[in-house]
Amino acid sequence: GSVLNYVVNDQTKLAAWINQINIRHVKPGQPAEVALQLYPGKTLKGTVDSIVLMSQTGQLEPSGEVPEQPIGPQPPGQYIVILKIEDEADLPFGVPGGAIGTAAIYTESARATQVIRKVMVRMQAWMNYIIP
Repeated sequence: GSVLNYVVNDQTKLAAWINQINIRHVKPGQPAEVALQLYPGKTLKGTVDSIVLMSQTGQLEPSGEVPEQPIGPQPPGQYIVILKIEDEADLPFGVPGGAIGTAAIYTESARATQVIRKVMVRMQAWMNYIIP
């Protein structure tokens, strides 16, 4: 799956947003890799810790009113996958809250494309030198 953004919690875990269509293949324990803008040229190894099956579009403000039906196409819903980073001791600044980057989760589906995805994550890690 592809990940758009990361936020760190107090246990140095990363929250990765993944489109609904891809979340069905993700399970705890699967390997993952992360390239953060803070550490250009570095690819961090990790594993899927857990999945948060709630999205922002699934939340409502308590008001006592029935919400209106959405008009027009809705953006794809995204869910959060919590990633545990394995080599955080090698990070001089740790992973500060709000750090952003790119990640890949290696699931059992589409194994043939995993090598391509690994190359893409590493390319992004090096691109962080050029386009921070």
